[in-house]
Amino acid sequence: MPDTNHCSDDDLAILQEFVEDSKESLVTVESLVSELKQKPENRVLIDAIYRPIHSIKGNSAFLGLLKVRSFTHEMEGLLDRIKEGHHKPDHDIIGTLFSGVNLLQDMLVGIQEQQIEVPDQEKFEQFLKLFQTLNQKKETEIESDALPSSPEAGIAGPPDISEPSVSLPIDEFKKISEHLSGLKETFGLLNNLASSLAETTPEVGEELEQLSKQFESGLELLNRILESVSKNPVDSLIRRAKKIVDNLSTETGKPVELIL
Repeated sequence: MPDTNHCSDDDLAILQEFVEDSKESLVTVESLVSELKQKPENRVLIDAIYRPIHSIKGNSAFLGLLKVRSFTHEMEGLLDRIKEGHHKPDHDIIGTLFSGVNLLQDMLVGIQEQQIEVPDQEKFEQFLKLFQTLNQKKETEIESDALPSSPEAGIAGPPDISEPSVSLPIDEFKKISEHLSGLKETFGLLNNLASSLAETTPEVGEELEQLSKQFESGLELLNRILESVSKNPVDSLIRRAKKIVDNLSTETGKPVELIL
């Protein structure tokens, strides 16, 4: 995870908000998994469990929490296998989901209280391997997304405090706000399209719906950041952008260029 000793107050506030929101979401997930135990064929419940896990995955990657991202990626994969009928939510699968939620909760507490993303490395590796095995067991022809071999490799180093700071001009801030508004309008169109296609072409509609949810999660985080950076120095924004690009390059295994 990023070195919090070198994070700005705004970065720490966003990280804290992510942790609190995720902890609340996992309480809901825990309750839904208990309900799924009683109603294993209920597709609505599976989708309801999937959504917050998907959201945590997307936001954790944005914040540089790549081990949280890798674990939620595997949890999401197992939920996909369940939805596709490759696994039945029996006693063992339900128990595995509970264990995954508990591990995520421990990781969030570690981030919040100790600034450690993985408090118990052995337990983390044990359950990560378990989820990976389940995800490959019934559908070996599908290759899982490549995960970074070294999660820390994509995290930007500490900022150079000797760099001069320049306030963000109000005109530039307005332009960014306008672009964000445009993105929100695009999200609305995408959401409407997903709803329409869900009735005529269920498979395409479902994929668009998942994309729409991820887009919405990213928009919410961007909006929080925009609210917090109106008085930030430009060099701080550039460092944050570089950190995001580095993390993205590490996750995809491909070079990503930041053009300013």
